[in-house]
Amino acid sequence: MIQPLSSRAIDLPPYLLASYGTDSRYTSNDIISRWKNIFEKFREKHIKVLGYSIDCDSKYLRAMRVITGFFAKSINRNDLFGDHAFVIASCSQWIWFYLRPKQSFLCLQDPTHLITKLRNRLLSSKTSMMFGSESINIRFLLQLIKDFSKLDHGSVKSDVVPKDRQNYSFCIKISSDCVVQTLEKMQNTRAICIYLKNVEHINRLYYAWLCTFLCRLWLSWIQSTPINTLDRDESQSVYSGSSKGRDKSKQKFFITNPAFLSIEMNTHTMTYITLLVINNQLPTEALRIWLFSSQTYECMFRTARSMSGPFSPIVNCSVAQFLRRAEK
Repeated sequence: MIQPLSSRAIDLPPYLLASYGTDSRYTSNDIISRWKNIFEKFREKHIKVLGYSIDCDSKYLRAMRVITGFFAKSINRNDLFGDHAFVIASCSQWIWFYLRPKQSFLCLQDPTHLITKLRNRLLSSKTSMMFGSESINIRFLLQLIKDFSKLDHGSVKSDVVPKDRQNYSFCIKISSDCVVQTLEKMQNTRAICIYLKNVEHINRLYYAWLCTFLCRLWLSWIQSTPINTLDRDESQSVYSGSSKGRDKSKQKFFITNPAFLSIEMNTHTMTYITLLVINNQLPTEALRIWLFSSQTYECMFRTARSMSGPFSPIVNCSVAQFLRRAEK
């Protein structure tokens, strides 16, 4: 899908660029080659590709890190840089900024997928995230629903334990201000309140950096604390639950690595785009970060699959069939 940037008050709708089939045997290098080919074809038509957005798939995440030089190196990607590349010299002096100063195009993880990953980490029974001496788990929310009126927080049990783990609206409901304010009335809930606030504000630049630095400090604290101490504090915390079947490593006390890297990449990319706009290398329309999303394509794909008919059990389709359905 292609999302044009427009100076109009109303955003131009995205449209389908291409469709292809795969057997999932592709690698991150294949993804980079495809991105490079798209970039070069558009450049020949004097069209600038600002970046790509996708979900937190491991292969795409690896490709994003390699192409942007974000804690990943590839000796065969120097041909991407030329006179067309973006350059921000000031960021090279920031010790807390890890994105390469020179970029041909940028990459963002889809915020909707990232937020659902953070919510699903909270729902996982194999993890028990810790922040200081307090735990972060779903039992606080279940106790909230049990002890307080729905008028106070607006949530129900199906929001906390959803059947659809990719439902974005549930993420917004459990991280709303009324839920956090009600949680603050309970004991030992400071950690989960901080976690839910970060989920809500992950798309704004100021709060994105707040979330990023918080995750860095959180990870540093976990790495510097002996695992025996973490296990002891977790067993003594409120609503800790049973440790049966849980991960025995320190990773269970933190969010997943793909989610952490996605938070870092999105924050760096939003900052980089802002600097490009300030330096007049991009128009102000590039600040419409919400356009960096893969939701439009996923919506089209779901719609195309549903066009098989109400009495047909076949939902999958070939590339040619998908293109015909997309034209409708």
